[in-house]
Amino acid sequence: DLFRSRKAEVSDGTALSVTCSSGALASSYSVNISQLAKAHSVTSDAFADPDMALNLFGTFQINGKEISLTEDDTLKTLVNKINGTADVKVFASVVQVGPGSFKLAVSSRETGEENAMTFTGGTEGDNILSAIGILKEDNSIKNETQAAKDAIVQINGLEVRRSSNTI
Repeated sequence: DLFRSRKAEVSDGTALSVTCSSGALASSYSVNISQLAKAHSVTSDAFADPDMALNLFGTFQINGKEISLTEDDTLKTLVNKINGTADVKVFASVVQVGPGSFKLAVSSRETGEENAMTFTGGTEGDNILSAIGILKEDNSIKNETQAAKDAIVQINGLEVRRSSNTI
C-alpha cells in the first residue's frame, strides 16, 4: 500500500545498488566500499604452441579433484580435462599473451578468500604443475594473477566481510 511503501536511494549508483522490502524500517546508512570480492586466478609459464605435446604424464589435483595427463596431452587438451572434471570449481582456458606465446589460465568460479584454489602434485609421474609453471619447486603458486579476496565494506562504521559482492 502507498503509505507503507519504502524506497531505497544511493548517491552513487555506479558504486552500489540497494533494494528494500515493504517491511524495511525507515533508515539511513553510510556505506564505504573498501574492497570488492575477487576470484583467484593463476597462469602457467608461456608455451610456443598450445597444440604441441607437453611430454608430461601423471596426476595432479586442483581443489582436491584428481586430473590425469598423458605424454600426448597439450595445453588445449589439459584445458578440456580441467573443465571436464566434476566439482573442480574452476575454469581453465588457453590465452595467447603475445605472438607465439600461450599460457594456461585457471580461475576459481567463485569469489572470496574461502574459494582460493588449491593445487597439489600427484603421487605418480612428473610434477606436472611445477613443469608447466603453475607451482614453484616448493609447491607454492608461481604465477598468481589475482589473489582471492573477500568484499570489505563499512556500514555506519561497522566492518562487514563477505566472500561475494552481495552484502
